[in-house]
Amino acid sequence: MSINGDSSSSQHLRLHYSAPATEWSEALPIGNGRLGAVVYGRTDVELMQLNEDSVWYGGPQDRTPPDSYRMLPRLRQLIRDERHAEAEALVKEAFFATPASMRHYEPMGVATLEFNHTNVVDYHRCLDLETSQVSVQYTADNISYRRDVIASYPDNALLVRFNTSKQTRFIVRLDRLSDIEIETNVYADTVTSVGSHIIVHATPGGQASNKLCSVLGIACEDGGTVEAIGNCLIVNSASCTIAIAAQTTFRCDDPEKIATVQVDEALAQSWERLVERHRADYVQLFGRMSLHRWMPATLWPLGGLWLSITLIESLKSQYDETLHARLFKVHEGAVQFVIDFLIPSKCGSYLVINPSLSPENTFVSNSGSKGIFCEGSSIDMALVRVALLQFLWSLQRLSKPNHPLKIPVETTLAKIPPLTLGKGGLIQEWGLNDYEEDEPGHRHVSHLFGLYPAELIHPSVLCSR
Repeated sequence: MSINGDSSSSQHLRLHYSAPATEWSEALPIGNGRLGAVVYGRTDVELMQLNEDSVWYGGPQDRTPPDSYRMLPRLRQLIRDERHAEAEALVKEAFFATPASMRHYEPMGVATLEFNHTNVVDYHRCLDLETSQVSVQYTADNISYRRDVIASYPDNALLVRFNTSKQTRFIVRLDRLSDIEIETNVYADTVTSVGSHIIVHATPGGQASNKLCSVLGIACEDGGTVEAIGNCLIVNSASCTIAIAAQTTFRCDDPEKIATVQVDEALAQSWERLVERHRADYVQLFGRMSLHRWMPATLWPLGGLWLSITLIESLKSQYDETLHARLFKVHEGAVQFVIDFLIPSKCGSYLVINPSLSPENTFVSNSGSKGIFCEGSSIDMALVRVALLQFLWSLQRLSKPNHPLKIPVETTLAKIPPLTLGKGGLIQEWGLNDYEEDEPGHRHVSHLFGLYPAELIHPSVLCSR
């Protein structure tokens, strides 16, 4: 593999390979948001593994735990009473989704093109990120071959263009077989070929499941032929277009009808027109931004609040009032959530997040029991304090002295518990509770968020008990 280092963006955003993929992680992905494929670029039997986003095992289900809201006061009281084992048991009983495990996603199937080409030279495959197109080129027995693959959103189809310098015979299949070709009747109810189409009906997950229909069609432009034999298509052509569409009963009542129409409408257009429509749609989305760095690697229970804090903090290095007005709406929603979710602490003096925890860490309570849930962990309350302070700063910068949340935020801020030092002179990780760590020296130091990046900690604000 190589990433072209040319200074032009079109060259920089191409991934180049000099051999076919030998495993899934080497195959090249394309997709339109609903349909997707990974393309291996093989010269003997080309393999494209296919996805459609509503192909799930089983049918729709509501996994919302029905008693969680009713049990929330009991959970909060158990946490206050330091009955940690009971609190964790109640979370498992009343707050976990029902059933506990979600239904698994299913692949749509595979499409194969059987060429059996040998004596291959000058092989090259490429993924152009700027146009979302996979290309495969090579020469076999002195005949040049090229395939281009796109996933078109405007035409609701995966599209393959096959070109060669001489008319070629190859076999096209569409089914639910795995790469190692274990045949089963559990998933693939029927695979039929009619005319220039292959139609697959599948029921992944029993009678109550969504029903899937995948349709593949081929159109030749050079006087070539397509013949249906068994459950495959025999193609003799030097220039043809293959279209694959799929629908499930999650979105429509007659997936075969809609998928067939989508295939036929795509094949009624020239390849140049299909590419033009695909690129016009894709470029307006992909071209909105350029990628310079990756996202954070993890998510967080109060992630929305933390993200809103980060957005507002970014304004302080290079202030932009127009941007501030846009970001303020996000931050305003986060602050509204915090004010609504805070409740009085056990002692009644403060407002705290409950239930709360310190990520991936476990404490030993004063009674010797172990637990993870507490009232107002240090990181949660530091996030709350920073968010409220930022909100007041925003009101000042945006000249909103009469904002309806100003007084509630000021009142709430006065009731946020201070960062507290425990008997060992350490910051109490679990808020107002001076608990011992079950694993001293634990790799997570979430309770130091108040030190960095929040800059809340200096000697004058630490409360020693």
